[in-house]
Amino acid sequence: MVMAAWQLLIGKLGADVNIHSSQTRLNGQIKLGLNSWQVDNMSGKIAPETLASIVNWQLPNTPIQVNNVSLTHQSDKSDASSSEPAKDVGGFSAADGQLTWVGGEVGYPSGGKVFYITMPALRAELSTEQKK
Repeated sequence: MVMAAWQLLIGKLGADVNIHSSQTRLNGQIKLGLNSWQVDNMSGKIAPETLASIVNWQLPNTPIQVNNVSLTHQSDKSDASSSEPAKDVGGFSAADGQLTWVGGEVGYPSGGKVFYITMPALRAELSTEQKK
């Protein structure tokens, strides 16, 4: 309870969330601030039907597994009262967790036709580390 009161004092509102839609099941914590948002420990699966309602593309017919995903996003601008022009310093300041897709057939449009390709399993490790 002390942590929740402290979050309110610094302008953040947080909640434990459980998302159930069609075959989609996600649970974790979400925090909203004045210039930021944060997702902590989000786990579950995103169903193909949910993806199709968000992305207008021929998507696979298998879910995406979400494993302990945490993201922090800032949408701040630098101090406008300084003599320097405002500079966008927003973006993701933290990212962790994994997304896993078991693979399958994916359709993609090209030249007025839809072509299909079988994709292997894919695993994404989320990080804000920049590699060159």
